[in-house]
Amino acid sequence: MPGSDRLKLRGLAFTGMLGLLFLALAGQMLNLQVWQQSTWSRLADRNRIRIVPIAAPRGTIYGRNGEVMASTRPVFTASIVYTNREQIEQQTIPNLARLLTWDNPSEYEAKVQEIKDKIKLQRDTVGLHQPVRVATDLDEVTFSRIEERRSELPGVNVEVQPLRDYVNHTSAAHLLGYVREVSLDDLNDPRFKGHYQPGDTIGKDGLERQYEELLRGKKGGKEVEVDYVGRYLKDLYLDPPQPGDDLYLTIDLELQKAAERALVKRMEEIRALEPDDRGVKPTADAGTVVVLDVRTGEVLAMASYPTYDPTQFVTGKIDAKALNDPKMPFVNRAIAGAYPPGSTYKLVTASAGLEEKIINPAEVIYSGDRSPLFYHPREWKRGGLGPVNLVRAISLSSDVYFYEMGHRIGPDLLAKWARNYGFAQLTGIDLPGEIVGGIPTKASYGDKWYPGEILSLAIGQGRNTVTALQLAGYVEAIANGGTIYRPHLLREVRDHQGRVQERIQPQELRRVPVSPRTLELLREGMHGVVSEGGTTNAFYYPTRFPIPVAGKTGSVERGRPEDRLPDNGVFISYAPYDNPEIAVVVIIEGSGGGARTSPVARWIMQKYFEQTGRIKPEPAKSEPAKPEPAKLPVGG
Repeated sequence: MPGSDRLKLRGLAFTGMLGLLFLALAGQMLNLQVWQQSTWSRLADRNRIRIVPIAAPRGTIYGRNGEVMASTRPVFTASIVYTNREQIEQQTIPNLARLLTWDNPSEYEAKVQEIKDKIKLQRDTVGLHQPVRVATDLDEVTFSRIEERRSELPGVNVEVQPLRDYVNHTSAAHLLGYVREVSLDDLNDPRFKGHYQPGDTIGKDGLERQYEELLRGKKGGKEVEVDYVGRYLKDLYLDPPQPGDDLYLTIDLELQKAAERALVKRMEEIRALEPDDRGVKPTADAGTVVVLDVRTGEVLAMASYPTYDPTQFVTGKIDAKALNDPKMPFVNRAIAGAYPPGSTYKLVTASAGLEEKIINPAEVIYSGDRSPLFYHPREWKRGGLGPVNLVRAISLSSDVYFYEMGHRIGPDLLAKWARNYGFAQLTGIDLPGEIVGGIPTKASYGDKWYPGEILSLAIGQGRNTVTALQLAGYVEAIANGGTIYRPHLLREVRDHQGRVQERIQPQELRRVPVSPRTLELLREGMHGVVSEGGTTNAFYYPTRFPIPVAGKTGSVERGRPEDRLPDNGVFISYAPYDNPEIAVVVIIEGSGGGARTSPVARWIMQKYFEQTGRIKPEPAKSEPAKPEPAKLPVGG
């Protein structure tokens, strides 16, 4: 083939190859711009458009009179839009951590790790297609620092989000509970799937946990346009959040605060007392109060000490000392404290004896220095109390009388009547964490049952354990004629526009099968407890309380005699005696005796009846009155 022909052939081949190349390029351009246009447009939008979730304000929690107990406030939060991994990890995270720990540089490394952990948690659970919230409740100085250095923080957005606000701080903390950032367990919980992502808050305890689904509301969201490094440019679309429902509680906030103040003040007074005749000084370092409406089961006040400020869990600035406190300030002692009831249990023994036709209320037993039974235990008062019948035995809290009656009744009938009054059973209150307590039978001791055990059981010692709330239900039944209502804290649910969604009605939990005559005798004995000559003088010294009251003291020995521990003090009561409205239960650990707790109940009742206009305020110096130790019996 001549050379010229070969050159022409090569030219044609080259031209053909170029043509094929241009056809391929044109086809690909057509494919990208026409056939796959929607796909690539969607991918481009994913880089340009972000869906930013907007947290819903939690529902507000109110007291029974409309007082705000928990609300929300707007705060600045910092989030990272995860665009360029290298840029985020090498520039954004270290720079942001430095700004967040500006005043505490020693925390820098921990803050870097915390931010990385939050990013990892979101990657492992919901993915990084949404911003990762890494800091909440920024102060104004930190917010300004971040804004001034936005060019050094690619992917960082600062926005306003609602944050839980506990306006009364420690007051009612155990009732309200607290919210905290969701954990991995929360995110994996089927109940919460799709409702939360890392950085969100969730109810962890108390009413916040109990009514999480009502309070949390419904998230909103907005489409925003960002630049190539993830900086905010403009809003594109807004779907507003829906606030959670509001809760109206049965709690009377003023009475709640009065109960808390009375408990703390009385514990301070007790700690100032001199050691007893054994040389044991009271510690009075923990306690609880429950106030119930005996007509409905509504909880009017519930206090537990020591307490805590739930705000720390919202801000993340948790008090490590409180977390490790052996007195466990985060435990609600009203529902999760197991206490022997002491002599308050003698009303169970009396009920069992009367209803089972074992006790004749007119029978007189001589209370000497010691009981003739088994190991000859002492009467609480040296020398004894002399001749006592049932009512007088309750009023003076005679141990010897109830040793004898317990011996006649036996452990199983005692246990039966304790359960009739609701002991060793959950009350069903709308709070998480309630415990059952324990009421033993003879069988529960196995081969370790000794006949003398019945003496301790009959006066509320030994293996008997109850909660303060169970004691309140017990008093409620004695006061109102035998009905125990399900105790409850929620009174009404309203949506964010104020429309009532639900009203809680009283719910009868059980009817105690006790006769009116038995209840009359119990009440008469309880009235004697708080009358002159009874086991507490709190309601007639330094002045007589103007409303008639019924009560019962209880002193609970702790440990072995050689441990020299001060007794727990228990006091149960209701008022008015002749037309009952409220039950008040007070327990103070290490108080030295039941009578020493009773001034707390007087002050609470003082506040309650002041609010109803039936009595005048007492002088501030007598709230509560400090009894003279010599005039204040500690037995019973």
